[in-house]
Amino acid sequence: MKKKKHHQVKASWYYIFWGIMAASVVAGQLYVGSGYREMSNTMEQTADALIRLEMERLLRSQHNE
Repeated sequence: MKKKKHHQVKASWYYIFWGIMAASVVAGQLYVGSGYREMSNTMEQTADALIRLEMERLLRSQHNE
């Protein structure tokens, strides 16, 4: 009667380990991507607010002339 080889058990743990590692990398990329999107939206809102303020200032200065 032949016994199972132990390297087959190691192989299954190898694939489980690398599957978990791949999933964690994908999760990390999603986390970083969502943070980048949030930062981008905030920067866009800040730029829009600054542009509106400058345009209001210019319109007031032209109106006062």
